[in-house]
Amino acid sequence: MTKVSSLFLTAAMVISVCSTAKADHETRTDRTTFAARRHIDVFADRLLHDANQVCWEMYRHNGHNRGFSETYREMYRAMKDAQHIHDLVHEGAHRGRHDVDHIASDLHEIDKLFHHIEGDIRGWTSSYRGHYGHGDYGHDNYGHAVHGRNFGDELTRKMRYFEQTLHHLMADYGVKSRLVEQEPTSAPPLPAGLPPAAR
Repeated sequence: MTKVSSLFLTAAMVISVCSTAKADHETRTDRTTFAARRHIDVFADRLLHDANQVCWEMYRHNGHNRGFSETYREMYRAMKDAQHIHDLVHEGAHRGRHDVDHIASDLHEIDKLFHHIEGDIRGWTSSYRGHYGHGDYGHDNYGHAVHGRNFGDELTRKMRYFEQTLHHLMADYGVKSRLVEQEPTSAPPLPAGLPPAAR
């Protein structure tokens, strides 16, 4: 009798755990549903913050790089578009009260600008050598030891945060990128009517 009771109890626990795991998975999947519009306000706030962080990093530590003025101007425009999205979200524009979908057009504009800026900053270097740990023999300006971080990539790191937030906001709002990324090793398609290449 004890074996049957423990077997029954074990089976009940397995069923309970499996149904909880399934419900948890469904909830997580549901949270990331394309065009769910559940986190637009959070992502709009974060996008504005991330854009501002990138602008400050560029302004403070990257002004010596080639093409800085134009690239900074483009990033500043992306930040202003993020501000516009932020304002529209807080006015309730994402609930469909406007004739023109300004949020979608701003998201497309930011996506286009981001990918252009991303190419422009390749190879840039930071001029900052302060408390990030590049100067003072491995100590920051406050005397704390700093080990194992390459802060020359601070702009790249902040750009990654901006990109992630942008793509999360685009997905939550229901906007797909209009940009087509091609792999650098892939060849363009052959023109129509040509015979296949001999192997």
